[in-house]
Amino acid sequence: ILDQLGAGGMGQVFLAEHAQMRRLVALKVLSPYAFENDPVARERFLREARAAGVLDHPNIVRIYDLCQDGKILFLVMEYVEGVSLQSLVMRRGPLEIATACHYARHVAFGLQHAHAMGFVHRDIKPANLLLERTGLVKILDLGLVRSEEDAARGLTRQLDNKSILGTADYVAPEQAVDSSKVDARADVYSLGATLYFLLAGRPLFPEGRTAQKLVWQQIKEPTPVN
Repeated sequence: ILDQLGAGGMGQVFLAEHAQMRRLVALKVLSPYAFENDPVARERFLREARAAGVLDHPNIVRIYDLCQDGKILFLVMEYVEGVSLQSLVMRRGPLEIATACHYARHVAFGLQHAHAMGFVHRDIKPANLLLERTGLVKILDLGLVRSEEDAARGLTRQLDNKSILGTADYVAPEQAVDSSKVDARADVYSLGATLYFLLAGRPLFPEGRTAQKLVWQQIKEPTPVN
């Protein structure tokens, strides 16, 4: 383990080097607390691994393996040396139209592959899109992914438990109503909201509380991009 790349409520991400292959990878580790006490978080973690095992596309971060060491459950992922589109815009400001559209096109290619394989990401946002040094954009974090197979078995509804999933600034209106029933169009909406952020340097509705933003997504028009 070389460095910590990030942390969230359910775990941490580390930069690591494979001892034998000398290849850099990212390790996404589910917290021991979530492993023992949060079956929903654990199942979502496993579902992310299963989804990644099916998906194989240059615009989606690849997951190489799912491992368990006692109460430590972790994913071995492709390490992307670069920056999220969220950080890029916060650092440099709004992007040129051609650049923003070019990045959105990369995301659309990745989503097209995921949708063709029966998956809906449900959390497309600038922070989950990584820009490589080569200029390639990759989709990250399948933790909220919905699959047609899981939906058919009722697993998605059980895990969602009527909660609103996704990020308020980018979530599709229908996802705010029922996350378990959304299809590819929800990701397309989120990609559109992401493109707005890339061009404007702000989300659709930068002011207001989460509940207000979810309502405004359905009834208000955002300020046009200047």
